[in-house]
Amino acid sequence: MKPDHDSASFARLDPLTGDWILYAPDRNGRPTDYTKIHAAADNKKACPFCVGHESVTPPTLWIGKRKESGSLYTVTQALDTDQKATDWLVRVFNNRYPSISLNQHPERKKTKTNPKNRKDFETQIYPFGGHEVFVDTRCHSQLVIETSIDEWKLLFRAFKDRLRHWNQTSGIEYVSIFKNSGAAGGASLVHSHCQLIATSFLPSHIHQNLGRMRLAYENTGQCLICAMNETTLTSGVRTVLNGTSLIAHCPYASEFPMQLRINPRSHLSYFERSSDEILDECAELIRRLVIALQQILPDSSYNLVMSSLPPQQRENESSFHWRIDICPRITGYAGFEIATRNAINPILPEDAAAIYREHLQV
Repeated sequence: MKPDHDSASFARLDPLTGDWILYAPDRNGRPTDYTKIHAAADNKKACPFCVGHESVTPPTLWIGKRKESGSLYTVTQALDTDQKATDWLVRVFNNRYPSISLNQHPERKKTKTNPKNRKDFETQIYPFGGHEVFVDTRCHSQLVIETSIDEWKLLFRAFKDRLRHWNQTSGIEYVSIFKNSGAAGGASLVHSHCQLIATSFLPSHIHQNLGRMRLAYENTGQCLICAMNETTLTSGVRTVLNGTSLIAHCPYASEFPMQLRINPRSHLSYFERSSDEILDECAELIRRLVIALQQILPDSSYNLVMSSLPPQQRENESSFHWRIDICPRITGYAGFEIATRNAINPILPEDAAAIYREHLQV
């Protein structure tokens, strides 16, 4: 059942970001009404992520395989021989074209400010870190229904291990894990994959988010997401799936149409501290949700983004709660969004949740 609301435009404040999200229900149609951006023609034979092309990529950092008994296991320190192995389910390696320098240059440790003939406001830094690729399936496809649950379970173990690695690396301030799927989502290859970027600086947006969550905790004595979970579960109108350890819902102030958020029911700030049981539930739940999204919106693009407590932020452990957002890209950012950094969302989260529940029959 769709919630009661009129067609007047209104705005909701996102408690996590402080951004206002405008809703315009009178512009609302079914999600399938929106234009899709199509990717260029696919070339499977030249795909560097396909089985048999392992030598084309940089050396393997992490692999997940299947034991002869059928159970899963991981290899966190891959050997040189794994570069030619073809029995993997998930592979991790450095991006051949990294977005950030992989090594810190000693002569560039300091911030370069106010060079000759430049104003004081021009500041330049030389960040370092890592940029990794997670090939999350042997299947040359972006359709999740064609992937196996074992691959998804290993993918989340890879997230955990690589997060732990970078959080223990000296000088790293932030680690981002994300998935770009489809042309509108920024994917350059059809073969499903995720990425990790670790940086030696903390993005200002993350800094502001940490501050808002810390302030909410200081004012209420409760984690902001824990409090939001209580409200979401009590009302039920934005809840999509309610698992043993996790909740999937459409956020109250969803920035993207049909946006989904998955987070633990109990407080947990670091994703890498999640138990194997939580990882498996996360894999099963997110795979189910993305399959539903791809069936509701065939050929749609989306981004999956993980938010875990950054390194060097232990003082925020009580106030920060890890989460994963799935953001369908069925509308684009235009002039107002660029000018104000505030989104206009034509689909109410209550309506989106009802569509998901109807499709999932929950």
